[in-house]
Amino acid sequence: MKQCLSTIFAGLVALVQVFALHTHAGEVRFTALKSNQLVTATLGKPADGSVGEKGSPAVVLLHHGGGCVDSQTGAYATALNAAGFFTLEPCLFRSVYQRERVAASYLPQVFGALRYLAQLPGVDKSRIAISGGSYGGTLTLMSATRWARENHADSSFPAFAAHVAFYPPCFLIERFVRSGRSIPQIPADAYSRYTGAPIRIFAGTLDDYEDRDPQSCASMVAAMGDEAKSLISMRLFDGATHGWDHGRTYSFFEAVACKGKGCENRNVSNPEVTQRGIEEMTSFLKASLKGQ
Repeated sequence: MKQCLSTIFAGLVALVQVFALHTHAGEVRFTALKSNQLVTATLGKPADGSVGEKGSPAVVLLHHGGGCVDSQTGAYATALNAAGFFTLEPCLFRSVYQRERVAASYLPQVFGALRYLAQLPGVDKSRIAISGGSYGGTLTLMSATRWARENHADSSFPAFAAHVAFYPPCFLIERFVRSGRSIPQIPADAYSRYTGAPIRIFAGTLDDYEDRDPQSCASMVAAMGDEAKSLISMRLFDGATHGWDHGRTYSFFEAVACKGKGCENRNVSNPEVTQRGIEEMTSFLKASLKGQ
């Protein structure tokens, strides 16, 4: 018990330090693709100020469905900045009350963020990754498809070089894929072809969206087909709920939770898992972007 508490405390201390060090950042604005919409974002730079000969890698970090005001992305940005990455945290919407119903509505902003970083001095445009949690995780997976790139991206710039999705609602994506039916803004075959970039999913075994089914994301990948299976790897955190990295514990009724049955969704703060997720994401990105 003492050892367990010590581990949790160490993770909490490390996480607090990460939040406290988020100082190499400033507000910027960029334009969403195919529109004149200005998007506010936080730009972070490598903490040591150094840039590689060919430029440094960068990551677009997407907030969860609650909005950018209460975003989880700051801790990830700080760790990535310390590891030599540029980061961009766009504010897609400020709160859940301003959120569009269909996640694909934000693909112009997502690919606008990619274009902004690709043009930023010091960034290696061939090594730009994307990561997000929950709603942002859905967009992260969607941005890996050839459909999204062909219809929403600026093809004069390289595609995202890696994708990291934290606790995306896997059952919802699987349900869409297996239905074989298009919905507004997303064609039925959207998840059938991919850009070829590596994809990593981090999920928890007690996620209420997935009805606490630890195989839910694996089932989604199986539904996506062989190409997806060759690109997607997964990391399950035992005992982790949805939103383990939000920094606070809270719950709310969610109509689509428990695989669409509707139930109370718990977001239990877990500093240890948060820190491990940040470290493993950073290692994955370093390995994935090294050979670009």
